Amino acid sequence: MIEFVNWTDVFLEHYIFSIIISFLVIIVTLIISKFYKAKGNVGTFPDTTQLSEDSSSKQMDEEVRPAMLKHPVVVAEKVIEANMTDEQRQREHEVRRKQLSQIFELMQKQTEKFGDVSLTEIEEQFKLYQ
Repeated sequence: MIEFVNWTDVFLEHYIFSIIISFLVIIVTLIISKFYKAKGNVGTFPDTTQLSEDSSSKQMDEEVRPAMLKHPVVVAEKVIEANMTDEQRQREHEVRRKQLSQIFELMQKQTEKFGDVSLTEIEEQFKLYQ
């Protein structure tokens, strides 16, 4: 069993160890950031025009590129939606309608909690989250 002469020795060892680890993390972070800056990959989005050459993809790029800096989630949704087939879009629409109807039924069952709500009100609120 290890005996410590003084508690300050234990704390001092942990303190010095944590400082050394902190400096190592900072140094590694600086090295990695300089590496990526040298490659030119920091803060940039990949050039999607090189990935696709057809006109629909170029049109999507023109719509999406200005929004990339603002809302990455919106960009992802547009990219996914652009790559969906008609059958997938129809299925997505059906799922949304089912979700709305289930929410509406739940709110109708609990009118004391939600009040009288119409389906159009729920649809309007649903649009806010799209």
